[in-house]
This record gives sequence, structure tokens and C-alpha cells, in this order.
Amino acid sequence: MRFRPVPLVALASSVIAAGLLVAPAAQGAAPEPRRDTRFTPYAADRFEATVETGKSDVWVVSLGDSYISGEAGRWAGNQTGGTKLIDALGRTAYWDTPDGEAIKGCHRSKSAAIHIGVVNSLNLACSGAKTASELRSNGEWKPGIDFVNDGPREGQAFMLEKFARDNKVRMVALSIGGNDLSFAPVMEACVKAFLLRGSECHEDDKVLDMVSPEVRARIAERITGAILNVAKAMERAGYDDDKWSLVLQLYPRPLPPAEEFRYGDGILGNRQLIGGCGFYDADARWALKELLPALNETVLAAGRSAVAERPSLRLSYLDTTKAYDKRELCQEKVARVGSDDAVDSWTDPDAVNRSEWVQDINVIDTDSRDGQESLHPNYWGQLALRNCWREVWNAGDVRGGTCERREGLNDRGEPRMQLGGGGPNFQIR
Repeated sequence: MRFRPVPLVALASSVIAAGLLVAPAAQGAAPEPRRDTRFTPYAADRFEATVETGKSDVWVVSLGDSYISGEAGRWAGNQTGGTKLIDALGRTAYWDTPDGEAIKGCHRSKSAAIHIGVVNSLNLACSGAKTASELRSNGEWKPGIDFVNDGPREGQAFMLEKFARDNKVRMVALSIGGNDLSFAPVMEACVKAFLLRGSECHEDDKVLDMVSPEVRARIAERITGAILNVAKAMERAGYDDDKWSLVLQLYPRPLPPAEEFRYGDGILGNRQLIGGCGFYDADARWALKELLPALNETVLAAGRSAVAERPSLRLSYLDTTKAYDKRELCQEKVARVGSDDAVDSWTDPDAVNRSEWVQDINVIDTDSRDGQESLHPNYWGQLALRNCWREVWNAGDVRGGTCERREGLNDRGEPRMQLGGGGPNFQIR
């Protein structure tokens, strides 16, 4: 999913006109900071995607939307009044060619979860992608999980088919459905309600209509089609279903439970002004207890339908719902980098334990940060998922499971995580 900067800029202007302060302090330009060079990928000339090479001839590939493309992967935590303390990857964080992004706005981050390091990896995902490809009115191309082949514009299933013909793909990771279900517009409505001190968004009929059971049923059909398109791409590339595995990534919880926000939701509180997490308590509860579970169940229902139609498909899922437990945006156990009682920089040895793993809500687009990064897993969040995806790969014996947080960093510089569960319970049948 992605937040759309233009509507939020307009929103900020209207709120400022109403006399309310609405956003964390402006993010100013900063000197080039220390870079993380441990996971530097390069771009293959033939593919508009970020790739990494491992020691074998086997590949894993990611498809889908912003929650797997690496959106917000540049920033290691949140900072008030600048970005130099949190800029882990620098201005080339989303470059997948030597000169920039192959597809503008896809934000295929160098910290993306698919780059597990033990096999070759290819990132075909794109921030803002839906199940179907879309050429937006502003000229942005958002490749869906389909076979569009229109000159330079290609769907992700078509890209996968091309790549898999000449490379040994053994696992495909897929995150899709959130944009189809209007997750970002719903979140924007909740933020707008908070900033303008309006009615709670979960009581807004327009919001509820966007995520109604009828809408979710239609979206499940689209996701089913997307899953089957992935299988069709691999079949066209010459693979039998027992030669590769598909794993669905469920969506994580970006906000803490309402009682664990470190800022109150009153009009004079700092929830958005300082924390960048402008939700009413009631809306946060609804988002976590109803909306997010409904979204993930829609994805799982689509998976079950796909397997019913294609029983030979090897389909599992990675549950990331609680991967950021106690590290969510505005969680009371963590803090903004550089603030009181916080670490002084993302490079601090304890930064992974004391910083937020989700990017704050940027309602005023600036030169140094992109509004679409809001509410996405940041550098730490991306590397945490990478750790779990390495366990999902499981030396080629692919399995699903629950991504669970531990303390500290592993020897790869990633947050220590554990794949809980696993086995048949995470296979979709």
C-alpha cells in the first residue's frame, strides 16, 4: 500500500488554516550520513528490478505491493527535525538501476525482505501495485500481477515468466490485496478525522462501504486471479507445480494497541504533532481488531480458492501480524531517534531495540522524505521480515509460519526474529 502525498498535502494546508499544528517537525535536508553497505544489490540490464546474487544458481523472487517492495526501507526509525540520524541507506535506497528507479515510485529498496543472502534474489514488487496493472493519470505505471506486455510497461506476472524461463526460481513471495481493498484511503480518512477533530472514521459510512463484506468478496476474487497468474507464469516458463513454492505474506500491524500509544489522542496531545501517528484510540482499535484481520482473511480466502482451483499448487503463508510487537509506530516502549531517553543515531548498538520499526505518517510532503513511505516497515522492519523469509526459505524446503520478534541483532545486522509454527498448519488447503 502507499499513502498518496498530494491529498495529504492538501489536508495539511486545510488543517493549518484551521489553526492546528499537524505534523512532526519539518524534515530538513541533511549531510550524507554513514551508509549500510552490507546488502548492496545490483541491477540486471534485462529486468526492471533489484537483484542480489548468492552462491548457488537458485533464485527467490518477490512480487506484489509496497509491503514487500521495500517501501520506507531507507529510514532506520523516526526523527523529529531532520533525517541525518535515521538515514541508513541514503538517496539511492530505492535505485534499481545505476541512475535511479527503473519504474518511478516502485521503491524497490536495497533493504527489501526478499534479499535473504543465501540464494539469488529478485525484487519485482512495486509500491502502490494492485492485482491488475494500472497507468495512473499522472503517468505513473503500477505493474499488477498480470501479463500486460505493452512496450516498456509490463505486468509482474509477465516479468516473472520472462525471468523464470532462463533462471531456476524455487520460491515466489507475494504480498497483494491491500491497495485493492483501499487500505491507504481508509487510513487517510482516519488521519483526516483525527487532524480535523471530526467523527471517528470507523463510524463513517463511506469508509465502511470501502471495506464492506461485499467489497472484500470481490477483492478476494481478484487476489485469487493474481495467485493463479503467478502459477500460470511459472507454468509458461516450463515449471511443474511441484518444482517451486508460492508463499503469501500477510500484512503486519503498524500501530500499537490503543492503550500502548505513548501520546494521548486529545486535541492538545502530541500524537501527530510529535509522534506522527494521528489516530483516535477508537479508530486504532478498529483498524487492528477488525480492518487488518479482515484484510488478511481476504488474502487467505483467496489462497484457499486458488488451491481449490489448482490443487497441485504448493501454497503457504507467512503471518507477519505481530512481527513488530512493541516496535510499532508510537509504541510506548520505543522512541524517536534523537529525542529524550532515546538513542542518538540509528547506528547506536541498541537502536534496534529502542527505535520504531514503522515509518511515521508524513502529512506534509518534503524534499527529504516521500509521503508514500508513511505507515510502512522501515529499515529495521524490512530487515526483520528478511530474517523471517530466510527461515521460510529453509534451505529450499519452503515452509510458512509466524514471524516473531526477539531482542537484538543477528550476525547479519538484522533484528533477531524467529519463525514460529511452521509445517502443515501454514499450508493453504
